[in-house]
Parts: sequence; C-alpha cells; structure tokens
Amino acid sequence: MFYNSNTQPPASIVKWTSGVAGPAVTEWVNAASPADTFTISGGTTEEPRGIALDSSGCVYLSAYDAGKPERAILVFDRDLNSTDQRLILDATDSMDYRVYGIALDAANRLYVLYYSPNHDAERVKVFDASSTWSPAHTATPLSTLDIALTGSPPHEGICVNSDGSVLWVSSRSTRTVTRYIGSPEVGYSLDSGFSLDLDDRGGWEGFKGMDLSADEARLFIADDTDGAERILIVDATSGAILPETFSSTGQGATNPFDVKLDPTGNAYVAQYVESRVEKYAWQEPSPTPTPRPSRPEVRALWVTRWDYTTPADVASIAANARNYNFNILLFQVRGNATAFYQSSLEPWAWELTGSDPSTLGTDPGWNPLAVACAEAHARGMELHAYMNVFPAWKETIPPPPSVNQLWNTHNDWFMQDVNGNVMWPQDWWTYWYTFIDPGVPAVKQYLHDVFLEVATDYAVDGLHYDYIRYPHEVGDWAYNATSVARFEALYGAPPSSLPAEWREWKRTQITEIVDAIYPDAEAVNPQIKISAAVVRGWSSAYNNYAQDYRAWLSQGILDMEIPMLYIQDPVAFSDYVSDHLANCYGRWVIPGLGAHNTDTATLLQLIDISRTLGAQGVALFAYSSLFPGHSPNAKADALLTGPFHDWVEVPEMPWKGGNVAGWRTY
Repeated sequence: MFYNSNTQPPASIVKWTSGVAGPAVTEWVNAASPADTFTISGGTTEEPRGIALDSSGCVYLSAYDAGKPERAILVFDRDLNSTDQRLILDATDSMDYRVYGIALDAANRLYVLYYSPNHDAERVKVFDASSTWSPAHTATPLSTLDIALTGSPPHEGICVNSDGSVLWVSSRSTRTVTRYIGSPEVGYSLDSGFSLDLDDRGGWEGFKGMDLSADEARLFIADDTDGAERILIVDATSGAILPETFSSTGQGATNPFDVKLDPTGNAYVAQYVESRVEKYAWQEPSPTPTPRPSRPEVRALWVTRWDYTTPADVASIAANARNYNFNILLFQVRGNATAFYQSSLEPWAWELTGSDPSTLGTDPGWNPLAVACAEAHARGMELHAYMNVFPAWKETIPPPPSVNQLWNTHNDWFMQDVNGNVMWPQDWWTYWYTFIDPGVPAVKQYLHDVFLEVATDYAVDGLHYDYIRYPHEVGDWAYNATSVARFEALYGAPPSSLPAEWREWKRTQITEIVDAIYPDAEAVNPQIKISAAVVRGWSSAYNNYAQDYRAWLSQGILDMEIPMLYIQDPVAFSDYVSDHLANCYGRWVIPGLGAHNTDTATLLQLIDISRTLGAQGVALFAYSSLFPGHSPNAKADALLTGPFHDWVEVPEMPWKGGNVAGWRTY
C-alpha cells in the first residue's frame, strides 16, 4: 500500500493498493482511481504536506497551516478512518510557523519540521509516541533542533533512522541535505562529515521528500530541480551520490514531490503535477566498467597557469601527461590580459617572476608556451593554447601604472554596470576577474590580434577559449557606454526597453569575435583546432551568459565544445552530454570532467558514459588534481589501469582535410 497527501483543495489523503503494469521495472499507479480517499474536514485550510506511517500502519498527516494558531498532526488508521488522536503543535510557540515534513522512528516518536512564513527560522521538534496522546493533545517536545539557515529556506523534507540517532533535513531552494546526530533525549548537532550541496541549477524547485533504505545505508531524495527531475540516491553517512540514482522522467513523469520505500526496497514516487504515483523496482548498480579496446579519442588535460613556474615544471607536466596516456594538453598561457609567452601585445605575467603584481611585465628569461610546445611535441602530444578571453585583470589592486596593461591603457574597454561603474571586485566577490566588453569594436579587433599572434608565432595545435561569455555569476556588467550607444544607434531605444533584442545583441557581439578568429587562424594553420569551454546547460548559457555555442558549431567556427560538466551525478551528466551531442552539428563534443571534485569511481563511470553516448573523448580538470607536486596520485593510477590503459592518437577532424570520410569546409 502507498499513501500520499493532496495539498490542493479539498485537502485529502489518498491510498493505493495496486498498480497497472508499465514498461520495464515501473508500475504506474493512477491517481484517478485510488483504493480510498479521505477528505480532511474543512478541506481548504489544512493543506497536508508531510505523511508518515507508524509500525502499526497508522497514517500521520501534518496540517501545514491548520487554521492558525492551531497546527496539528492528524492520525488515521490504515483504512483512513479518522482516529480521535490529534496532536496540537505548540500554540504558544513564539515563532509564527508552518508545518512541512514529518517522520517517525521505530519507537513511533514523531519528528516535525517547522518553518516560519517569512523564512527567518526553521526547526525540528521531537514528540513522544502517539500512544501517549490524549484525543486533542498538546505536547511538550522531547527536544528541539534549530536549523542554521544557509541560503533561502524552506527546508521541506525530513528523515530519521530507526533509533532516532540521525536526522536528515532537505532544502528545496538551496538543494542541500544536512545530517544531524544525537538523540531525542539530549538533542542534535550538525554532522560536518556529511555533505550534499547541488545548488548549481536555475529555478526554484529542488529537494523535497526523502526516505531511508532498510539497511540505513542509502538516502533516497525526491529532486524536483528544473530539468533534472530524479530520485537522488546518496550515501547516508557521507552524502556521496551513488550510481543507483535514477531519472523520474523516463515515462514522461516529472516533478517528484516525495519518495517512500517499501520493505522490499521498491521506491514509490509521488508526482504532484501529473497527480500519480510511480513504483520503481530495485536494481543493482552496474559493475565498474572494464577497459575497452582502444580507438582514437581525445584525452585532454587542462593545465592551469598556477601549475608551473619553471621549464622543469613544464617538462614534468608533459612527461606525466604522456606517461598516463593523455594526448592533448590544454596549456594555459593567458589569464587576464597578461601573457605566459613573448608577446608584442600584452605584458609578461607577474606569476612567472614574483608573488604579487609588482613584477608585472618582467621578462622571466624563458618562454613557457614555446617550451610547452616543444615538450608536448617531443612526446607525440598536441599542445593547445588555453586562453581566457574577456578577463583582463584579477587582483584587489590595479596593475602597476607604468605597465602597458589594459586596465591602464584602455580602461574604457572594461565592462560597466547600468550606472556606468567600471567592473571591479565588490564586497561580495572580493577576488574575481574584471572583464573587457565584447560590444566595444576595439575589443573585438584586439582579441582577434591576440589569438592570431599565438597561432602565427607558436607551433600550437589548437586555441582553447575560456570565459568566452558575460560574467552572469557576479551580476549584470553589460553596460559599457560604447556598447549601449551602439545598441541604441541600431534600435533607437535603450536596452531596458528592448530586453529580448538586448540579449540577442550581446550574443552577437561574442559570436562576431569567434567568427573573426576562426578563418584567420585556419589560414595560418589549416589543421589548427579551435575549442571552447562552455556552460554545461544550454538555456543558462544562451540566456544568462550570452554564449551561443550552438551557433558557433552550426556555422563551422568552432571545432569542439568542451562543456564544463564538473558534476558527480551520472544521470544528470548523461542528460547533459546527450543534449550536447544532439546539437553539435557534426562537430566534436568533449565532456569536461572535474578530477578536482569527483571521486575515482564516479570519474571512471563518467568517462564510460561519455564513450557509450558517442562523445569524441573527454577533458579532465586539472593537472594538479591528478599529479600534485608532479607526482601521480591514486586517481591518476586508476585512469592508467582503466580507461586510459594504453596510448591512442587524437582522431582526425574530417572538415580539416584529414584522410577520413566526411564533409569538409572550403
């Protein structure tokens, strides 16, 4: 049997006892024909949200806003007949609160999750078993846990283990779960060893109801995050995402509000938009993938500008990468309008000669890009110049005024806010980049010349763009005076009056830069590969960052996109990669994986998923996460004995004139 609550008037609880067999392991339970429904008296104010079953089969229901000031827990027997028991929840509590999730432990103690309507307080209270309640019982809690507010509430889901020694609380808006340890008798404290924070997607919805597996090892979470509706399964002790995580959208069902497990491990998912419940049967996780027969693929490794300061460092980087069967180095040589190579346009980076910007422009006595090209080519690897595009400074102090750096020479090129303030670190992002504005024509020409200088003067096999977008994560800085004037001259109105045209105009400014560089770089070296690190979600990239990489691919001005998929969820990862592959217009998709934030087993699994889905390879961020201090770690060794067990060449790009079938550009 399965019960769930209906929050829409008339408020009710619904019970199902059987389902209709559906595809694969799913049984669909149609909410149009439940076994029984009980409408709660009044029907319009109680709004049940949380539901729980005790060991005798009685149904407990939280009345979300039960006709203030009386908030209550209602109790029904297993056939949904109302009992006389009704727990009145602290009418004298100083906090104006509402009731959301509830849970019961094996002793039938009740755990109630509260939050205030103005979102300034949240707490969990624990009450004794209902066998002690009078018909209209006002209880004193056994203990109270005030939840530390991180981000915006509300927390909606609560789960407890059998003896009440562990609590888990989920947040809808911040997509986090926190774990508390203790007991109802002495109270609870935060468990810092548990970590689950996936606040990396747009939209309001997020984590909701939860349940614990019978062995108390796995936590099942209803994740209603926009575009990734699924049941998230995590290690109940650490919060690590497990490969058993499954999508709840496979049969068209979306918006999971709650998940509950039966004694055999089957998962029942309440889908609130479709008003139905789905049953999923348990399946064992897939075994660790075994090495596949080798074939050409991209195995790229990002090397940041902080990974080297000497020629010996670069030699060690190249040697480690080749010994562990990487075939492309994405070697960073431009951070913020400073160069890690001899340039006629930009000053030497200060990181090569000192510990602060006072040495900006000082010749280090060696050329990192030239050395990297030689070291990579000597080992049969490709060297791609990894270059930040729009960042033009990144310090809390300006560059030395005597140095010809863009902040000093072309401050009018930098991005500005709507009030005309030049972009500079604020009190809420004290150490980040300042960007030059692509809407300034001189910026377009300057960046074209910077990239063409590298393609012309150095034996690079590719150019790799990073930060080729607007800096949405730190606010709206698109209002450089020249950019706004150009837009107004074109449309006869300010950006605020034409928001859709303004967004498209910004996308066009970036695309024009990509379009200008590509043919001129190809004219210098017809085999040069042009790639970009891109925002993983298309909607966010297109609407928030003005990064129209689908246009670049479709127009043939980008050879490979590397979406920054620094996530650990295999289901969401598969969805992202599939979307990129479906919209790549015959060019390459190289999923970018976070070696810095992904455990070894998951990293190997994501590589296997990328291959299975048909990606042309993978890129790993970054060198220091695999070779700290230039010494390979266990994660690097796992790559060498697993998916990178032998050397493969980089595939040929048919549109570059390689000796393979395919359409070519002329």
